[in-house]
This record gives sequence, structure tokens and C-alpha cells, in this order.
Amino acid sequence: NASGRQQAGANDYTAGTFSKSEAAIDSNYAKGGNSAANGYTDGVANKPKSSQDLTYLTGYTQGQSSGSGTKQAQQLNSTDNGLTGDQLNAYYGVKDAYATVKSTNTSTLSLPSNGKEVNKTSNAYVAAFNAATQNAQKSELDGLAYFQKGNTTAPQPNNNPETIDDDARQDGFTQGSIGYGKAQINGFDSTNKNIAYINGGKMYSDIQAGIKDAQADPTKIGQYSSGSAARDAAYDGTAGAYNDVSNNTPNSASQPKSRDQNQAKAYVDAYNQSNNTAITDGNNGASAYVRGQNQAIGNDADSQAFNYGYRQAQKGFSDGLAQSIAQNPSNTAYMTGYNAYQSENAGNIDAVNGNTVNQSSVKDSTSYQDALNAYRDAYTQLSQNPDASTMPNMTGKSPAYQNAYSV
Repeated sequence: NASGRQQAGANDYTAGTFSKSEAAIDSNYAKGGNSAANGYTDGVANKPKSSQDLTYLTGYTQGQSSGSGTKQAQQLNSTDNGLTGDQLNAYYGVKDAYATVKSTNTSTLSLPSNGKEVNKTSNAYVAAFNAATQNAQKSELDGLAYFQKGNTTAPQPNNNPETIDDDARQDGFTQGSIGYGKAQINGFDSTNKNIAYINGGKMYSDIQAGIKDAQADPTKIGQYSSGSAARDAAYDGTAGAYNDVSNNTPNSASQPKSRDQNQAKAYVDAYNQSNNTAITDGNNGASAYVRGQNQAIGNDADSQAFNYGYRQAQKGFSDGLAQSIAQNPSNTAYMTGYNAYQSENAGNIDAVNGNTVNQSSVKDSTSYQDALNAYRDAYTQLSQNPDASTMPNMTGKSPAYQNAYSV
């Protein structure tokens, strides 16, 4: 009869064996299952009963038992003392869910419910497991978020005694930082299924993508949008680092922008990595100038930093040539140019005197040698053609060589 079929649906719901295919052809069976589901939802939330229908009460009773087991499972070091039936099933549904989410390899995981005579097909276990899985994943990601904000130690527990969510947050911080670190050294473990570990590795990939985008076009600080907060923060940190080098404003942009506060780790790591790269670019530009090479062509961040170093070295060389004291002694690129002239000048003196007295004391041995070579070449040209009035082709010659030749 109808009531019997409805109760069958309710019983199957609580047993975890409710059949959707049967419900599709038997409206009474479906009605009973839905009624029990409503009862379970109210019971597990400890809400007042909204019906006295037996199918509703079947689900409500199980919900009450599940709620009791779920509540007891919240403390990290709780036990199953005093729990039976659906209380026990729900208790271990929660414990198993958190253990599964924390696990790095579920294939080797020993579940807390093993050997506890838990009915893992019952609705009490399955519903508790599913709900707890979502909560555990959220707490793991909260821990990752704490890492992403730039914290260097795991978050302290929010509760006393410590709860399973406190533990999951701490695990999320740890696993996220491990995943990030492993990705940095190309040691990321693709078999690790922990959600925080996976997202920690993704965070590193996003940072590298943001760095690459900023190197290509550093003009969108605060406006760049990729859909990844870590990637956006890395872009801002990278562009800021290159700007600090190109504008000679060390560490001016070393701290995250307001929009990047929740991704401080991404911003700072990108800034530090890119700051080192930009400084190297600038030093390479300075070296290119004193070796007689050309400036870089392009508006990308690396070219801008390269050309900044090139110009600084050019200025340093000019100041040396003007017999001025070093105007920017803390700037490596500037001093590369300044020292190139000082070394050339020492070479000029030795060339005239016919010795190498100053050779061991110069800071730029190549510029020193360029001066000697220029003196020799100029002497040779004049010896061969005393009336020569034109300079030889100086393309590719260093400023030290060019200046020494004309002295």
C-alpha cells in the first residue's frame, strides 16, 4: 500500500540504500525518501520537529543521532566512548573525512573507522562524511591562505581544546608550504592529493607566470588581472622590482600593494626574485657599455633595466673623464663606468711611461688593457702616416679604447 511504500523509501534513505531508479517509477517510495531526508536535515541541526509523519520521524531520529556523533567528533583528541548505532556511524564519518582530506596518499591511508564496526553505507556515515569533507577542505585551504599572507609559522588553534578544524588549518599551512617549496625545486609530487599541497604547487606556478607577464610588459601595476590572485600579486611585485632598479629607488616597492595583502608571499617572493634579475640586467648593461656594445632594443622590463645600467655606466665614465669624484658610489652600474675610466687612465699613464706599474691595482683590467692597445695602435698609425687626420673605425671599441686612442 501507499504508506508501506513511503516507509520503505524512508527506511532505505536512512540505510543509505535509497534507489533513484525505483523512486522514478514509484512516487510513494520517492515521497517517503524525501520526507526522511527533510527529517534528517532538521534532526542533525537539532531543529524542532516540523511533522509527526512516521517517514519524517525516521529521518529526524537518525539526524538527531548523527548530530550527537558529529558533535563529539569535533574535538581533535575525542574518543567514541558511549556512542552506538548512527551516533557511531556519524562520528567516524567525520573522523574519516578529515583523515582523508589531510592524507597525502589515500591509497595507503588507514582510516580511523577501521575495526570499529561502523556501517559505512548508512546515511548517517555517508552524510556526515560528505559534510565533513567540505568543512575539512575549507579548513585546509584556510591554512594555505594563512601561508599565502606571508606568515612563516602555522596558525595557532582557535579553540581550547583543539578541534579537528584547528588541526586541518595547521595541516593546510604545512602542506601548502611544502607544495610550494617542492615546486620551487622541481620536486613537486603529483601523487600527493592533499588539496593544500596541490594549491601550494599551483601558487608557485602562478607566481612564475605573473613574473613572466610583468617582464614582458611592466606597465600594468595594480591593473593587471589574470583570474589568479597569486599571479596578480606576482605581477605587481615583479613590475615594482624592475621599477625600483630602473628608477634607482631601492626597496621602494618591496611591500605588497593594498590589493595584494592576502597574497603577500607571492608579492614578496616575486619582488625578491625579480629584483635580483633586474640588478643583474643593469649590471649586464653597464658591462655592455664599457665593452663597447650596444644598448638593448625593446620596452620589456629586462631591456629597460639593461639600458638603465648602460646609461649609469655611461654617466660614471663621463664623470671620471671630467676628473670628478664619483657622484653615485653606491650604484654598481655607475661605478662600473667610473672604474672603467680610472683603469683606462692608469693604462694611459703606464703606456706613456713604458711600464705596467698600475696594472695590478686597477679595478677593470680590460679597460686598462684597452688603453695600452689604443696607445700602441695610435702610435703605429702615426708612425706609418704622420699626416693622418681621420680616426679609424671605432665600431665595437670600448669607451676606454676610444678615449685612450684620441688622447
